[in-house]
Amino acid sequence: MSKTIKCKVTDKAGERINGAPVKPGQTIELSEKQFNHFWLLGHVTTSAHEKSEAKAKAAPKVDKAPTVSRAKDDAGD
Repeated sequence: MSKTIKCKVTDKAGERINGAPVKPGQTIELSEKQFNHFWLLGHVTTSAHEKSEAKAKAAPKVDKAPTVSRAKDDAGD
């Protein structure tokens, strides 16, 4: 038997997923194959994906490491 995944419908989804009427924010169950298809389109997400997206948005921006030419300029050579 194939594995089912509970997922949440996103704002990008249309009125139906897999023939069933859906609304954004609604939780539905899809087979793993169906989930992969609709997830790649951005129509569904899971709590694990939502958490990783939130972490990516909250991550601080890091300045680039100095290059050799920038290090020479800073040294005054």
